[in-house]
Amino acid sequence: MIESWVPMIQRIKQLYKNEYLINRLMHLYSVLLAGIIFIAVVALCLFANYTNRKNLINQVDVVENQLETFISNKAESMSQMYMELAGSYAALENVRNYIALSPEEYFAYTDKFWTDYQLDNRLSTILNGFFSTYVGLEEFYITLDDSDKYVKADRQNQNGMKMNGNLSQPSGLTVKRFIVDPYDFQPIGAIYSVFSKEIALGSVSDVVRDAGISAFVFDEKGTLLFSESNHLAKEDQQEMLDAVLNSKEIPNELAKRYFIQKKHTSRNLSYIILANRSVLMKKSFSESLLIFLVGLLLASVLLVILRRTFKRYLRQVASIVQITQTVGDGNLKARIDTSKVQEELYELATSINFMVASLDQFIKENYALEIKQRDAHMRALQSQINPHFLYNTLEYIRMYALSRQQEELAEVVYAFSALLRNNTNQEKTTTLAKELSFCEKYVYLYQMRYPDQVAYHFQIEESLKDLQIPKFTIQPLIENYFVHGIDYTRYDNAISVKALRKDQQIMIIVSDNGKGITEQRLQEIRQRFMDSEESFETSIGLKNVHERLKHWFEHFEMTIESGGCGTTILLKMDDSRRLDDV
Repeated sequence: MIESWVPMIQRIKQLYKNEYLINRLMHLYSVLLAGIIFIAVVALCLFANYTNRKNLINQVDVVENQLETFISNKAESMSQMYMELAGSYAALENVRNYIALSPEEYFAYTDKFWTDYQLDNRLSTILNGFFSTYVGLEEFYITLDDSDKYVKADRQNQNGMKMNGNLSQPSGLTVKRFIVDPYDFQPIGAIYSVFSKEIALGSVSDVVRDAGISAFVFDEKGTLLFSESNHLAKEDQQEMLDAVLNSKEIPNELAKRYFIQKKHTSRNLSYIILANRSVLMKKSFSESLLIFLVGLLLASVLLVILRRTFKRYLRQVASIVQITQTVGDGNLKARIDTSKVQEELYELATSINFMVASLDQFIKENYALEIKQRDAHMRALQSQINPHFLYNTLEYIRMYALSRQQEELAEVVYAFSALLRNNTNQEKTTTLAKELSFCEKYVYLYQMRYPDQVAYHFQIEESLKDLQIPKFTIQPLIENYFVHGIDYTRYDNAISVKALRKDQQIMIIVSDNGKGITEQRLQEIRQRFMDSEESFETSIGLKNVHERLKHWFEHFEMTIESGGCGTTILLKMDDSRRLDDV
């Protein structure tokens, strides 16, 4: 998949290179400008998201503090209400009579109390005073454990009324206080003050709604005293309530959808605040979209300004380039219209016009004749070095030698001709058998030059004859011997080449009994094999062979050993070719 993109990328790069410098600069500046704006937009979006998240956490803290402060204040108010309703045995008896007696009987009771003490102890008067005194009080309830009735008062009926059945969950912030028997201090009932949610939340009510914050307050028994749900699914709310009621941890699934903050106070109240993550994400997304649009608008305006700035200059450059291309095509009559260029381009255009005029005159006078003379001379040279001419000449010499019974000379000419053909053809690969055949001819020619001084032996396994290798990978190793290793004062010079298989690997061994390589030089060559970037100086043949075979075979290793007399070069490889050479 990646390889399929490489040609396309190269074509784009080539197309970009063919553009004018000023155009490339405009593109570069445009990319830099767009990149800077993009980075700024991303940074602002991240900052906005971070700020929104931090603000949400702060808002959760504010909501929690608001509720805690409000409940703390209302607890003091509750103490005052408790003292009026159940702070004494007489007050508690008044509540009991209100619930237990009929209206006529209770009226008689309160009338007698007024006659005896000149005090109005009617429960309706007390309750009515509560709603007048305490701002935000919406409902008030009184329950006794030994009665199936309870008292309810609200804004519509501030005097209160007796209700049958069990008390249902009030709507609002509920502050509860147990009624304690003044003799044995055992709870015998409870009073409930229910305040409106708007009063309880105060100035943060809008924040709670807009930020998707849900708040819950529980007493020590897990009874819900206050709830405000915003963007909280009913299933999630019920799951949270069940966890609190059963004294369990809130499930992790909820923590993935909400920011959750829990707090337990000294009043045995638990506060749980949940903030919906999706609301935060929507807010961050909307702000990021706005930032992106502003950034896009800013980038568009700046790019248009940049383009207009470069466009006029680009047109002038394009007109100059067009004329120079026309001149390059051979039309020396073309000239640049200097009235359409300005400033430094005007000076450039004037200089080009002068240069073209001078060049046209010079060509007319001298250069055309000189070119014709050089063309003729080049054709003469080409005919002199025509390879076919050389091959035919060498073949003629060989045939002439045979006709004169000079078989040895004919063989030498044939070997030289074969080497010349191999060196001048354009093939890049050959078989191992052909490579060693030409190497043998190369050694044979040296043997003819120095008779009785050089011996050679080439051996190749049958299965390796058709092995494909890069051309001229064995011959340079043999040439190295005749250039650096052979001792022409001796008569026992010998070189051998063996190609065989061993342990599933192909091994080509080139060994000689020449002068050898010093240990210091051998270490340098081995070190340079490990550094493909460094040239081999005098060992360029070794480098060439090493690098070409290394890139030809997937697994290749070249080692050189020399004991001061003679050198052995081992080429070790397998049959697998590299994928990029297949």
